[in-house]
Amino acid sequence: MKHANMNPSAEPSAQLLALLVSADGCFDDSALRRLDELRAFDQLGVRRAHFVRLVRDSLRHDPSPHADDLWLRSSEWAHVEQLMAGITDPAERLQLCRLAAAVITADGRITGDERTVYRHMLARWGIDDRMVAQAILHDSHRAGGSRAALRRRD
Repeated sequence: MKHANMNPSAEPSAQLLALLVSADGCFDDSALRRLDELRAFDQLGVRRAHFVRLVRDSLRHDPSPHADDLWLRSSEWAHVEQLMAGITDPAERLQLCRLAAAVITADGRITGDERTVYRHMLARWGIDDRMVAQAILHDSHRAGGSRAALRRRD
């Protein structure tokens, strides 16, 4: 699948999600596995390898992260705001919040930084928890239907 220039908000979306993956100061395989399960890279329009580079680049910005300390300084918040401004489609915003919810819960705990960035996304874009829950249910039904279709073909 060719991802180049599919969507102008693909790169800001991928960068914002990569920032969330790295927000706890490490790159946990559980987040990547969860994104694979959700086919997030196809949804975002980026290659998996590119996304992994974005996460590693985000980790390099703060060489000594502390999972319990908020690491987002004003320069990082300016970058978050810039990335969010590049995502203008309401459906893409909701889908990104849905993917963000999956990422921040993938390892079984939510850090302060993860929660802060996620809640900021919701507030800035006027998305509430109910809307994210609906998106999760929609994905679950779609995935369940796909699995059932695959079982019927076997």
